[in-house]
Amino acid sequence: MRSNKVSILLEQACLALGLIVVLGGGASAAEFSLKAKAGSMTLPDGETVPIWGFALGEGPPTVPGPRLTVPPGEGLTVHLTNLLPVPISFVIPGQKLPDNNAGPVWTDWPNDTVTWSGSRPEGNYSARVRSFTHEVPPGETRTYTWSTFEEGAFIYQTGTNPAAQVQMGLYGAVTKNFSASQAYGHPDTIFDKELVLVYSALDPKMNEAIASRRYGPGTSTPNTRDYVPKYFLINGKAWPDRYLAKVSGTTEIFVGDKVLIRLLNAGYHTFVPVFLNAYVTARAEDGQLYPFPRKQYALELAAGRSLDVWLVPSKSETITIYDGRLNLTNAGKPTPGGLYAKIPVIGPLTIYKTRYSQATKTLKVFARTKESPGTVVLTAVGFGDLAYRPSKRDYYGAFSPVPMKPDSVTVVSSAGASDTKPVPFTLR
Repeated sequence: MRSNKVSILLEQACLALGLIVVLGGGASAAEFSLKAKAGSMTLPDGETVPIWGFALGEGPPTVPGPRLTVPPGEGLTVHLTNLLPVPISFVIPGQKLPDNNAGPVWTDWPNDTVTWSGSRPEGNYSARVRSFTHEVPPGETRTYTWSTFEEGAFIYQTGTNPAAQVQMGLYGAVTKNFSASQAYGHPDTIFDKELVLVYSALDPKMNEAIASRRYGPGTSTPNTRDYVPKYFLINGKAWPDRYLAKVSGTTEIFVGDKVLIRLLNAGYHTFVPVFLNAYVTARAEDGQLYPFPRKQYALELAAGRSLDVWLVPSKSETITIYDGRLNLTNAGKPTPGGLYAKIPVIGPLTIYKTRYSQATKTLKVFARTKESPGTVVLTAVGFGDLAYRPSKRDYYGAFSPVPMKPDSVTVVSSAGASDTKPVPFTLR
């Protein structure tokens, strides 16, 4: 009998220990400390406008805010510090509300002097929601936690008076993938490279009014009814910013790469990204996979939405992306601007620049290859080998003396690829 009792006690102890392990072993969470700060943005024509933006730690505010990446299988925790003169909050449309949400926050509109959280009081029909989640008062820090987080690409933004505060720049992109090289659980969503393009628009007069506290009931700018954007931005830049001439940045795109392009719209209007001379395959919207892939060259990107598309370039070229609604000016000026960007595609071996100097009789050749950096030998036929430059991630050769400018130069790789490009004439 005593032996049976001991066995029962041991089983109960093991069960209790198991429960402790299960209850205490919750999923980990990616953790970020964001600060909302005031700053300014200089536009392509030199105009400077006030902005509010998010920053990581002590860094400057940016528009959009820094990209947040949630690792596979993890949740998200955001510690938000408010260095602005007005309350703010934090939401991610397309995700559930934070686990620790204590909102919404109501106000006795139009006075905006008394606030409370929870439900609208019975019989009160004039109160308005100011914030969708619990607020961060000026000078304070609050935490927002998601124990589970859906895969996909989403806009994170202020949840307080978004008509004004999102216009000021309080938004950014947050992404989560199924694995390091697969966007979703479906095996067809693998990728080699990933680009995130955040679309938005800016009305300088609206920003000036909000920053100077001349926005809201009883002011010269009572609402966004007269909102008229003048500048159209991709990742906070408007053409002809040099960044947009190579929107892939330091991510080299090669022929045959499966490129996941995540398009997000943080503006108030619908945009239409158009891929010139290329088709993309649309697979997901707002983190939800389509039942069937859609092969398109133009896409409708509604306000607050996101699209995941795959680009697999078949040749070495520069793919242009422009807005089909022709938001292609800066403040209405006749020169091209706005929503216009380029994705350079590199072949297995690409000569991206050649130069010949008549004065020094020197031929210069610049090339890139898909092979791992420094693992192949590139040779300019008839002139010599190119040297790998780690700082530039390319191969470079300067050959002298070359008595006469060649019409073209051919570079071959020890891996078997080759490319030929004409040589322009320069005096230098």
